[in-house]
Amino acid sequence: MNSRSKSRNQKQNGEGPTHVVDLIVEFQIGELTSEAEAEIRRHLGECRECAADYAWVEAFGRNALQQGLRHLAPARLVAMAEGRETAAAAHEEAHISACSSCSAELEWARREAPAIDFEESPSPLKVRRRERAEDEGRIPFGLALGALAALVRLEPLPVRLSRSASILGTFEENRVAGLEHYSLGNYAAAEGPLRLAAELRPEDGEIRLYLGSVELLQGRGAEAAQTLERALGQGEDPTLREEIFWQLAHARLAAGQPELAMDALREVVLLDSTHQDEAREILVKLAAITGESNS
Repeated sequence: MNSRSKSRNQKQNGEGPTHVVDLIVEFQIGELTSEAEAEIRRHLGECRECAADYAWVEAFGRNALQQGLRHLAPARLVAMAEGRETAAAAHEEAHISACSSCSAELEWARREAPAIDFEESPSPLKVRRRERAEDEGRIPFGLALGALAALVRLEPLPVRLSRSASILGTFEENRVAGLEHYSLGNYAAAEGPLRLAAELRPEDGEIRLYLGSVELLQGRGAEAAQTLERALGQGEDPTLREEIFWQLAHARLAAGQPELAMDALREVVLLDSTHQDEAREILVKLAAITGESNS
């Protein structure tokens, strides 16, 4: 168990303020009561840790929807069917146009709205979808998303700062400044110096690793993936390559590229790294979503 998970478990067991991580997925896909949703929104406004978790889950769900790896949440389709929502977002409209399943469910919900109480628990549309998913041998997306959200939260990299009188100069000044900001969690402030350091010494794979991590921790998965792929070209040390592949897997997940994320995770497993067990777990969950072998 990583330090973040351990800390979360301690807090849920009464050793600190209670978090809502266990309810974030249900909140994101619209399966909580209005009272529970209001409480979650209040907590997210006050808790930076849970807000970061929610931002990751929301980005993952949106990317998965755009990539056709998930369907619109039943609660969202019902709200559209009953006219309780304004116009669908552009990515939702694009998904409905491309997804025959969601399109059919929306039409079904519109036809049945006068006769069915969609507020009952569990929702009739949710039951209908779950039965279809089980018939097709697939795990419902909400369950898979919940498993991934628990497994794939990314920890910042450890920072080892050292100054050498023999290499002081523009590169070293930017490297140290960037890593100091990074160690404090000031990722936006760290990005500029790290980017300058990478431009000054493009062959330095470690600097590109930190730059990719900064981009990823700010939610720019596709950009981070490109930076980390470049870092692989400069990283020969096995320990460095292990961390680059691990970060790259996260970046590709954040960019909505699960198959490419699986490729990076397989490399992590092959390198017999400290992330090996976590990589295997995530591979199993991704295989459940994509239908692709995790071996």
